[in-house]
Parts: sequence; structure tokens; C-alpha cells
Amino acid sequence: MCVKSAALLPWPRPIRRGSLEGVRTEPGLRRGRPMNLDRWITRSTSRARAQVSCPHILLLRSRPQSVSDARHFIRGYLATNVPDASDDHLDQVSLVASELVTNAVKHGSAPGDPLRLVIDADDRCTRIEVHDSIRRHPRIKAATDNDTSGRGLSIVNTVCAGLWGANDTSTGKSVWAEVHAL
Repeated sequence: MCVKSAALLPWPRPIRRGSLEGVRTEPGLRRGRPMNLDRWITRSTSRARAQVSCPHILLLRSRPQSVSDARHFIRGYLATNVPDASDDHLDQVSLVASELVTNAVKHGSAPGDPLRLVIDADDRCTRIEVHDSIRRHPRIKAATDNDTSGRGLSIVNTVCAGLWGANDTSTGKSVWAEVHAL
């Protein structure tokens, strides 16, 4: 698993040419030719980049400002890693992340407690997880017209077409949701 902070770092790190000078290479398996280790590593990491999507993790504190930080991080991640994502998809993922982080801030942790936002995305789906320290699982409640809150999970359920849930972790719980591309 790849752990990232708010600063977007390249993953996996590019290998500099010539950084393996002086390393002894063993004979390759193909036709008895010596294996160029530098070329093999470069080729392998290029394949890994094409096949593996690294989840990004943003560490937050339980405070209202974290909702805005999460939205900004999500949009930056998607712009970098899924550049062809539609504006509607970006809006939906930002909305779901905002609702999940808001619930974690209001109901899933004490002020100042750590929260963890995990995002993983490809061309078809974006998965968001928010980890907090309280084990109580969220549930949808029916909000009346006069209520000023209580609609967050209803929104998540609608946007994600029911693809959301909660899992226990060693430090509390994680609430996840999947938003499929339009």
C-alpha cells in the first residue's frame, strides 16, 4: 500500500538512468544474453504503473476545515490520476467525500482526533474510505423538512446507488463508498 500526504508525490518513484552502475547483473533467462538490470527495472515499474492504482491517503484532524481539505485533495487526486473523469463524476465524488468526512467529524470522532481519507480510482470507479475512532456504524435516518441536518447518508446512498457501507477496524471503523463513472 502506498501512503501519501496532501502533497502529491509520484508513485512509484522513477528510476534514474545510471543509478545502478556498478551493480553486477546475472545472465538473463532469454537466449542466454546478460540481463540489463537497469532496463528490466524501468520496464517493470512502467508495467506496474499501468496495472496498479495506488490508493492515496490523506491524514486529517477532526475539525470542520477538514471537509474542505478533503474536497481539495479529492479533486487534485482525480485530476492527476483520472484526467478523463467527467465534471459530473468529479462533483459526485467530491459530494460523497464531503458527506463522509462531515459525518466522521460530527459523529465519528472527538474534536482534534485523527481521521484518514483513502481514495482509489480508475476509469470506471472511485472508492472513498474515511476512517475514524468511533466503532458505532452510521445509519440512514429519515430527515423531515424542518430538520437542518441528517441527510448526508441519504445523499451518499442515492449518489452511490447503494454501494456504501462500514467496516470495523482495529482503531475504530471505516465508512466507504463507491462512485461509478457516468
